[in-house]
Amino acid sequence: MAQKERILVVDDEPSIRKYLQTLLEVDGFEVEALSSGKNAVEKIGAGDRPDFIILDVLMPEQNGIDTLKQLIEIDRNLHVIMLSCSNEVGTVVEAIRIGALDYLTKPFEKTELDAAMLKCRQKKQLHAENQALRDYCVIATRSLKTSASLPPARRWCASASRSCRSRQWTYPSSSAAKAA
Repeated sequence: MAQKERILVVDDEPSIRKYLQTLLEVDGFEVEALSSGKNAVEKIGAGDRPDFIILDVLMPEQNGIDTLKQLIEIDRNLHVIMLSCSNEVGTVVEAIRIGALDYLTKPFEKTELDAAMLKCRQKKQLHAENQALRDYCVIATRSLKTSASLPPARRWCASASRSCRSRQWTYPSSSAAKAA
């Protein structure tokens, strides 16, 4: 059985947390809800990395934009969707510039949440594929470096093989091996 994707919901309004938790659990996500940005930063800072974060902009104590900045400093590859009652263009632009993948205005339709989650899932998949390709490049580069040293070794082995067949084999000196 596949492991459920984890979502961290951060909103100071209990009704919004419960609403999002219900919607997302019905869709098969494992949901944890927190009431403050400070708690979210502590959780992520402690190494707990959910697959996605849904973060409210307007919260007391620490707003969502400041929380987003701190979260992105911890891990720039977090997949964050911002929520707000405000549709202020400056806030939307700032959130996206900092690293949010999407921005939903409350109240939102389920289809809007679904579209934002799809976008986050696609970004997560692209990131995983990109990392796999980077890892492959590292392995391929190491292999090429190793292969570059093989021709002299092959020549030495061929020489040793010929010498053994003619029963005149002697262990080549370092300079002879380098010359081979």
